Amino acid sequence: MIQGGLFTRDFLEEGIKGQAAWQQIDDAELRRLKDMAVSLFAKITSTKSPNEAVTEKDLIYPLLSTIGWGDLVLVQQSASKKGRSDVPDGLLFADETAFANGRRELDSWLRFRHGICLVESKKWNRVLDREEKGAKSHEGVPSTQMLRYLRRADDITSGKLRWGILTNGRHWRLYHQGALSVSEDFLEIDLGKVLDLPGCGLDLIDVRGRTPAEIEALREHLFKLFVVIFGRDAFVPQDGRLTFHQIALQEGRKWETRVARDLADKVFDEVFPLLADALAKSDPQRDKAFGSAYLNEVRQAALILLYRILFVLYAEDRNLLPDESGLYADYCLTRVRQEVAERKSARKPFPASAKTYWPRLQSIFRAIAEGDDDLGIPPYNGGLFDKDAAPILERVALNDAVVADVVFRLSHEHDPKSARPPKYINYRDLSVQQLGSVYEQILEHGLRLNDDGTVGIAADASGRKTSGSYYTPEELVGLIIERAVGPLVDERLSCFREKAAAAAHDARPIRSRLDELTDLDPASRLLDLKVCDPAMGSGHFLVSLVDWLADSVLAAMAEAAAIVTFADYVSPLAGRIDAIRTKILGEAKSHKWPIVEAQLDDRHIVRRMVLKRVVYGVDKNPMAVELAKVALWLHSFTVGAPLSFLDHHLRCGDSVVGAWARPMVDKLEGLGALFSNGLITRVEQVSKVMAQIEGTTDNDIAEVTESKSKFRIVAEATDPVASFFSLMTAETLMGVLDAAPRKEPEPIEHLIEANKSEKVIKKAATDRQASSAQLVYGSPLTGPSATQSVSRPVRPASRRRTLRGSSRFSKRRKGRAGSRSCSITWASMPADASSPTTWSPKCVPLPPSIASSTGR
Repeated sequence: MIQGGLFTRDFLEEGIKGQAAWQQIDDAELRRLKDMAVSLFAKITSTKSPNEAVTEKDLIYPLLSTIGWGDLVLVQQSASKKGRSDVPDGLLFADETAFANGRRELDSWLRFRHGICLVESKKWNRVLDREEKGAKSHEGVPSTQMLRYLRRADDITSGKLRWGILTNGRHWRLYHQGALSVSEDFLEIDLGKVLDLPGCGLDLIDVRGRTPAEIEALREHLFKLFVVIFGRDAFVPQDGRLTFHQIALQEGRKWETRVARDLADKVFDEVFPLLADALAKSDPQRDKAFGSAYLNEVRQAALILLYRILFVLYAEDRNLLPDESGLYADYCLTRVRQEVAERKSARKPFPASAKTYWPRLQSIFRAIAEGDDDLGIPPYNGGLFDKDAAPILERVALNDAVVADVVFRLSHEHDPKSARPPKYINYRDLSVQQLGSVYEQILEHGLRLNDDGTVGIAADASGRKTSGSYYTPEELVGLIIERAVGPLVDERLSCFREKAAAAAHDARPIRSRLDELTDLDPASRLLDLKVCDPAMGSGHFLVSLVDWLADSVLAAMAEAAAIVTFADYVSPLAGRIDAIRTKILGEAKSHKWPIVEAQLDDRHIVRRMVLKRVVYGVDKNPMAVELAKVALWLHSFTVGAPLSFLDHHLRCGDSVVGAWARPMVDKLEGLGALFSNGLITRVEQVSKVMAQIEGTTDNDIAEVTESKSKFRIVAEATDPVASFFSLMTAETLMGVLDAAPRKEPEPIEHLIEANKSEKVIKKAATDRQASSAQLVYGSPLTGPSATQSVSRPVRPASRRRTLRGSSRFSKRRKGRAGSRSCSITWASMPADASSPTTWSPKCVPLPPSIASSTGR
């Protein structure tokens, strides 16, 4: 009955009851409004196949009027300065004054500056997130249209109009241009279910074990929620201060911050040491001396287990796993959480000898990794649930007391000093960006053997400084993306717009002109970008990038359709999205997985495509890399499709220190060193294999397995070069060979005496001058663009761009290693996708042990 992540469920269910806007609507007023709404819906449902105009006239605008908007609406206003390419169905105004001011504007696009909310209406019960099957003409995807209209309104009003209502009469959505993900973070209320209309029955997610009385109370609550949130008063500042929506957003952020902080403290002060000690004590192959190597193995196993549990908590609370239906409902982690909470509430102890919960956890992990048709779960494994990821977890069996304690602490917000009972945490409302708070704690804690024989935390206050890990503030992430990637989006749209304008006056057949435009399709070209965060941490920046770019891709699809005026233009990406959806649904049908088409809307599939093709990242901390994968997997989870293979995009290494391949080979030759150019040749040969991995969609587990196999081929070819280059990079920084004998170039006089050609003699003279320049400037890294790439293997950058500043801006950092000065230029990765044959290993990450010895 309710969807979307614009407001937290905690606020919508409990927090809203304390707001004045909620309290002002008494029971009598609510009954009056509900009776009027029921009358309107009775009329539309009795109409045979109502079209958009009928739905607007008989339901949408009358219902808006009922909840406070009256006649404060202008219809079919163009937001374009020229033409009518941006025409939302309605423009709502806050009051009579704003309405009158808007009507006085001669240019319709100027009227938006007086408006407060857009309305985009569709015919009764039309699907909102996909093209309508069987439509006579291309109408576009409604939700994508709303993204485009909001961007346009935000632009022409300088950020004053940022709200939009999208509805088909039955489903009502509220969008906010300021959301982290506009396409995903909306609020939707299904009034068909809320008012119990014919053909709008509840599903298992709506019921959730509720009694009939509880379901009826929920319906009453949600109708009142609709009246408050979609009513005019919610959009208008109260007493000149915040609007109700702004208050709701603030309260949601406060709740999320509080719960995330509490969760992070519990995880690493209580849960993490508890897991580490239990794993070490339960391991039949434990090192009795508890040496540092074994403690590191335990630490990794504890973190992997923690990541797996967090993954399942998120997935189940967001209805990505079928925990409400089928056999899985009896085995799911949600059921374990309920059982543990009930025993805790009844003060029933958990015997240390019992081990019933651990096999259930392992069954869940195994089902996610390998798939289980009986439980209705497709194979999702992307590496997190591999048996080889943490061998200790395959050897142990934790008792119920430990598992129950861990599950309860991760599932409830509880202050032992407060009399308030523990409150259930719904992970649906926690953004995956909040996992970064967990990562910060990881850097500051290792493991040690305590005096009492337990394994506990060894605090390392300098952990962050030692690893060089610092975090980009939330408020800067959006600005960085806008400055670094935004111009590339504008560039592609501008190029398509110019070509479409020329094609509109072309005499060639329409089909020929459309085919030519598809080569410049902006949505498709945005997926050719390669963007890298060279210090990704837990993936906070990359998660936000996926959101932003997915919104941009969806908006570009709608924008392109509007730009082309001489025919119906459909982005070729639409066909690819539909093909992916069709394949997943086909697999689901053959395996009887409980997947519905609404879980595979365009926005879900586009986020997955962005993750697979665009996102790159590097971090020195291997567990940070794993956590970043978990965050990105959760954020781009596509029901029915396996977790994308990310090992080739998210790498562990040092993004600051490395070597360019060609200059390093030249240096070795200058030193007279023996070096096999065959290694470089092997690397160039596997570039095609890397291109094949990039092109794989990972729509089924076979494709993921194929990607892994191909990447092993790449690794085998590049690892020898990587190891040698790491050694040479360390030498460069430490200057070991500075005083070593060098191969003297042959004197030019000897070349003349040997009757060498003029070309050879000139080249020798030039080479001698270049060598002298290198000695003078002492530059340890040289390359065709003097640009430092950030991972191995990568593709050369087709456009230099930094993600930590504005477009075309490069930042130099200087440091000292011995007597040498090192100048590094940041570059955004990577990649000339159109020229895979030019691919070569660019930067070899320096092992931390060597990096630390250089005094970094």
